[in-house]
Amino acid sequence: MNWKRHLEVVLVTALFLLFLSGVGMAKVSGVCSDCHTMHNSQNGSVVASNGPYPVLLTGTCVSCHRDSTGNTTRKGTSHEIPVVWTATAPTDPASTDPSYTNMLAGGNFYWVAQTGGDAKGHNVEGIVAQDSTLGNSPPGYNSSYDPSTVGFNTTYRLTCAGSNGCHGDRDIDRSSYSDGWNASFAAIHGAHHGDDSTIDGSTVSKSYRFLNHVLGLEDADWQATVSSTDHNEYKGATYASRSSQSWTTVDTISELCAECHGDFHMSSGVTAGTGSPWLRHPTDAVIPNSGEYASYTTYSVLAPVARTTIPSSPSSTVTPGTDVVMCLSCHRAHGSPYNDILRWDYSTCNAGTPNSNCGCFVCHTQKD
Repeated sequence: MNWKRHLEVVLVTALFLLFLSGVGMAKVSGVCSDCHTMHNSQNGSVVASNGPYPVLLTGTCVSCHRDSTGNTTRKGTSHEIPVVWTATAPTDPASTDPSYTNMLAGGNFYWVAQTGGDAKGHNVEGIVAQDSTLGNSPPGYNSSYDPSTVGFNTTYRLTCAGSNGCHGDRDIDRSSYSDGWNASFAAIHGAHHGDDSTIDGSTVSKSYRFLNHVLGLEDADWQATVSSTDHNEYKGATYASRSSQSWTTVDTISELCAECHGDFHMSSGVTAGTGSPWLRHPTDAVIPNSGEYASYTTYSVLAPVARTTIPSSPSSTVTPGTDVVMCLSCHRAHGSPYNDILRWDYSTCNAGTPNSNCGCFVCHTQKD
């Protein structure tokens, strides 16, 4: 056989095997025992504390995505696992950008787990006790905004995934499972091993951060480092009215938030862009290309925007008249050091007083 032809065959075969092995795909890779245990026993000791858990896991969602000793943002040797709950507080760089170091894009459940921390984030089962004020009812819940076949069941706690959660398939009924972890495992089942190299919302794996149907561009390190050119990109949309809405396709981050917080999504009966006065801050609404809003042209991680068309790479440009204000423009998803899971300390936002740490002034440029 001609040696050149033989070399070509070897190279083509090697590339084919690499393709089959998933090299280049973003799905989970690494040592299986980092996450799974076959018999929950090793060298005479139990592997999964308080287990065993479904799908042979060594722990729960929280235990896997938690740093129980420090405040690292990611953990794992053979693969990186984003950390959403740390044992010690993330540190504040005390800069003009109050995005904390040692904290990923969604924030940190650290503050939620502290005494009196319910206002600091989502009180997920397994992290903190039931909210003493809200109980199991999401604030602003409106079932007409909830497209799941089940809806949020206030008999049960907020979970990571499923009908009472944010991630995974929200048609997984929490009441059909013995506890929140089993419901979450069922709702997220298979997603970590799915191919998420393309985010098109067709499956949980192919949805932004496993938020079913939601679209976006995922930052490779979950924003462990973040800047105007290094960040997530979120899908946004524009709607003429938010008086009511039955979602046929939930693909924006604000629509997902509205599934539990529908009454906060937009003022009832007010037309976006023309309504005055606003009764609630609009979301999934275009930032006006006029007045003070027209000055927001450089992407700020203090008050990020959503895009009607997701770019292929993070963009440092904001285009008023096209780009969109969303729930995450003001809030973190998991937890923050500020009340109402805000990205900044709202109590320091004083009109007429310059404050680069107040996210309100990123869009409302003439108010400081």
